[in-house]
Amino acid sequence: LFSIAALQVQAQGIYVNKKSGESIAYPAATFDKVTPEVFSNVQPTKVKGAVANLQYERIADMSTAREGHQIFPSGNGIVVVGGCDVNYSPLQSAEIYQNGQWKNISIGSAHAYGFSAVLSDGRVMVGGGRLSSANDGNYSKKTAIYNPSTQTFTAGPDMTTGRMNCSAIAAGNTVYVNGNFTKGDDKTMDYYNGTSFKAVGNTYERQSPAIFASKSGLIWTWGVYDTSGQEAELYTNNEGKKGMLFNTYTPSTGETDNYYSTDFATNKPLSPTWEMRPSDSFNSTEGDEGYFFLTKDSEGKYLLKQTYESDKNPGATTTATYHLDIPTVFPNTQTSLNYKGSVFVNTEQKEVYLIGYDNNASSGIIYILSYNFTNGYWTIAKAEGLACSVIYGAWCMLPDGRLACTGGYGQNSVIQKCAYIFTPPVAG
Repeated sequence: LFSIAALQVQAQGIYVNKKSGESIAYPAATFDKVTPEVFSNVQPTKVKGAVANLQYERIADMSTAREGHQIFPSGNGIVVVGGCDVNYSPLQSAEIYQNGQWKNISIGSAHAYGFSAVLSDGRVMVGGGRLSSANDGNYSKKTAIYNPSTQTFTAGPDMTTGRMNCSAIAAGNTVYVNGNFTKGDDKTMDYYNGTSFKAVGNTYERQSPAIFASKSGLIWTWGVYDTSGQEAELYTNNEGKKGMLFNTYTPSTGETDNYYSTDFATNKPLSPTWEMRPSDSFNSTEGDEGYFFLTKDSEGKYLLKQTYESDKNPGATTTATYHLDIPTVFPNTQTSLNYKGSVFVNTEQKEVYLIGYDNNASSGIIYILSYNFTNGYWTIAKAEGLACSVIYGAWCMLPDGRLACTGGYGQNSVIQKCAYIFTPPVAG
């Protein structure tokens, strides 16, 4: 076992501008500091780690090479949708893996670097994405809805604007879509009410933002990168403290609140990858509900955090614990490690799974870190000799807790058809 620094548990102060919904000039605005809630739950004082070999199975190749596609489980199968082909042209196709083989599914729209969201009735909405091989601002408004009982797609309603590098959250029977790429005037979310889309909110311009739904029904959204791909500017409040701006949207009033986090100025949240759904990172443990996410500081230190909403003051503040100082070297070889923005939570096993890679991201090597958020133990496992660089593939968690990955790159950066199922190690 390898011992690392003591686990840190602390509440985070967050600043809020109470002038809801208005466009404000920073740093002239006045912020009110919200008193953070102190956690009563006890966390372990130390974390222990172990090393294992990563168990995996290479399944049949997809019928089409894909990159930038959506992936999600469907019963005992795996569905992949859209993405780009070997010429980086958007694909108007989908397929399902069942009984050891892939079968094509008809879909009437292309979705490369778009979004997917699981509706309350189990159907899955996919949407957005670029419409040409170049990032020329020609993005799709189209959506399609997959019915797992019939294994078919039907056309959904158009969004109000074309989107790429966007994120979506399903909240009850609704869907909120936020974010875009190279669309400097995109400050609104797309809201699906079960029938059609309309524009709501007045959010900051971000690409690949995180988007979460709170217990009280608020929609939280933040992101490190603006729509041009540059790190979003930090602002200084009237106390001279720098912070990153983010938003909440209140559906009952239609108001957008502008928040300011000093913690996010130093520990910057990683952008979720294009195929990630917020539901994948949700811990549904009763009394401990919240979304896990990763942050990284300027020295390359990763922290695993979880969002909470204060029961004492709903909507006014969130707090986040530091659960784990993520190992940044592989203990057996001292190889430096990085992590994707993907965070998968297995609530039944009380484990979080992170996808790691070394400095040669194009190699056939992958790492998976399992962390038990009850006892603080972790295990990191390594697999090498894979047929393609799966770090660039699309990942999802299957109902049994295994992780599926499809696509990626081979030699000379050629997009691949390969597909794998990985069994995360037991933490500790």
